[in-house]
Amino acid sequence: MNIHHYRLPDCHQAKGLVIVIDVIRAFTTAAYAFSRGAQEIVFVKTPEDAFALHKEHPDWLLMGEVGAEKIPNFHFGNSPTEVFQHDLAGKTLIHRSTAGTQGVVGAINAERMLVSSFVIAHATLDTIRAIAPETLSFVITGSNNGDEDQALADYLEHSLEAPQDPTPYLERVINSPNGQYFGTKLFPVADLDAAIAIDRFPFAIEVTKSPYGLTGRLV
Repeated sequence: MNIHHYRLPDCHQAKGLVIVIDVIRAFTTAAYAFSRGAQEIVFVKTPEDAFALHKEHPDWLLMGEVGAEKIPNFHFGNSPTEVFQHDLAGKTLIHRSTAGTQGVVGAINAERMLVSSFVIAHATLDTIRAIAPETLSFVITGSNNGDEDQALADYLEHSLEAPQDPTPYLERVINSPNGQYFGTKLFPVADLDAAIAIDRFPFAIEVTKSPYGLTGRLV
């Protein structure tokens, strides 16, 4: 298996099975939304894209942020603890974020795509093994060097070779520049705790093209 790492500026070069990572917080939030019964999540690039899609499907829910702040007139921000409080059974969500969804939209040469965070790490690992790709590409989306995302990429890559103790990788999330934001209004500590709840959920999230865009569903 050939393994490569990319970031947002060059994620269009990612090929094979592409794992787009956003631990803080997009794909942690997406996982919590699925755990509350969401049927699918459509990932978009801009707030305008989200509003246009919502105009066509007014029963869908808007989720996301710009600069970590909830977008006005969105139903939810990009907070896992916020979405976890709601019953989302059967709902379709439209998700826009500054980092994670940009990687989904930007990885245009992916043959298959998963999005991931630590809360679905083991299920992601199982899916990688089941697909057994010739080429595996990790897309690190986080700002400030994104070490919280690189930590998950390293954990998954090393776990393909041998079982790993997740503790040092989770400590990298806490100690990362983005991890240091928690404890403020926009970054509640509970969201960081939610992000490092290793393997909380037993599913992976695969992204495929649907009639309305790049859509995440459980696998």
